Amino acid sequence: MAGRARPATSDASANPDELIYIGRLVRPAPASPREAAPAFSQQPGSGVLIAAEKPDAELAGLAAELRQLAAQNNIALKTDVSAPLLPRGSYMAQPKLPQRTVHLAVATAWPSTPAELIDAHDLAGLTELVATYLQGQAAKIAVTSAAPIAEPATPKKPAAAPSTEAIIKTLIETYGVSGGHEGNVTKAVAALLPPWAKTETDNAGNLILHWQGSAGSKSPSIAVVAHQDEIGYEVHAILPDGKLELESKGGGVLAYFMGHAVLVHSANGMHPGVLELPEGWEKADFQWPRGQRMTFRMDVGARNPEDAAQLGIKTGDYVTIPKQYHKLMGTRASARAFDDRVGCAALVAAAWALGPNLNGRDVTFVWSTSEELGLEGAAAAAKNMAAAGHAPDYVFAIDTFVSADSPLESPRFADALLGQGFVVRAVDNSNIVPRKLAEKVVAMARAAGIPAQYGVTGGGNDGAAFLLYGTTDVAIGWPLRYSHSPAEVIDVKDLDALAKIIAAVARGW
Repeated sequence: MAGRARPATSDASANPDELIYIGRLVRPAPASPREAAPAFSQQPGSGVLIAAEKPDAELAGLAAELRQLAAQNNIALKTDVSAPLLPRGSYMAQPKLPQRTVHLAVATAWPSTPAELIDAHDLAGLTELVATYLQGQAAKIAVTSAAPIAEPATPKKPAAAPSTEAIIKTLIETYGVSGGHEGNVTKAVAALLPPWAKTETDNAGNLILHWQGSAGSKSPSIAVVAHQDEIGYEVHAILPDGKLELESKGGGVLAYFMGHAVLVHSANGMHPGVLELPEGWEKADFQWPRGQRMTFRMDVGARNPEDAAQLGIKTGDYVTIPKQYHKLMGTRASARAFDDRVGCAALVAAAWALGPNLNGRDVTFVWSTSEELGLEGAAAAAKNMAAAGHAPDYVFAIDTFVSADSPLESPRFADALLGQGFVVRAVDNSNIVPRKLAEKVVAMARAAGIPAQYGVTGGGNDGAAFLLYGTTDVAIGWPLRYSHSPAEVIDVKDLDALAKIIAAVARGW
């Protein structure tokens, strides 16, 4: 607040002659409970706003003087409707506001959401107007454009085996959305592998590490697959108003992401923006839309396609929700996209544990692409291996076990506890592991002192893409809370167990 005051009559009251209140506009109450609150008329970029209770209100007194001052100094100023001035509590007597009181604001898009958006020119204009009025002289504020944010750097090749937590932190904080945008993850995985590991990338973008089998070996050929990609969006079009039209790449609960900050990944770096909420989101009877590949709108502050091009944004760029690895108490951790960076990290850790020589066993590790779009990378890898006459006898698909280990879930389905070890995905929507093989994995784990669980969960796994070629799918996972949300939770002990059982299977299946 700003004001001009005469000496106070007591310590508890300032008795100002004038009051300039600077705060957000307040939506007027809707006409009925089932209607949305009246929308504000001004959008970011409108300039300084003076709040009024009616759209056609005549400005007088201090408000009229500020409008005149703004015009004299070329400061954009408009009126907008707001609920009665100032938040005023009712639990105690309120002082009387001065007659010369005015409420100033700037327009906010998506107010009271995580995606609130303002225009910096509006804020500069507000600062100039108040400073000019109080100081009696013009005060100009410069506004500069933000530079793109650099993508996380590819890690340096470690000289010794990194900890599983170091691996998962690096992979979590690397971005890579389904549909051909996994390249940075591919680079990160390759960089984290041991120096002896010679990888190749196939025509689907899958990263492959192969231990060559020896002639005459009686041991079965094995593939182990974990997917690199995460859910996100792709820029489908740049609209005439500068907004980006996005297409979803993988499914997620929309309430977790819409109305939140997002990043568009372009050739020159990452650009922040907001994912707009659907029309009617503020109504009491609103229902989130459902569908496979829906379109959404993103606001990066551009007013037209030329602005978006100036930023370096183009169609085909991908969009993600920002994420960061957060260590919780003990061995728990939270982040977005543990699905399936935990599987990727387990394969990296297993490669370090195995070393370059597997005594003639034929083992292939695959970090697959586009799993969230329908096992596309795994399907390409399976087809390529079969065409080369090397379809594996067994595929161990490493992916999330979406667990009921949370306060709101029933333990009757997907009951696998965090911190109790890896999980044999005995049954999911795409595969049933033969009972003897599920028991064999658990027996191997117990013989090696590796904590193990087994159960039934939803979703599919990359191994299902290999079934067409006569391969047996033995799906293995790790328990995850709050799947496909910004705050997934794991226990790193389960990642350790997962890496150990992958190494044990590669050596002795």
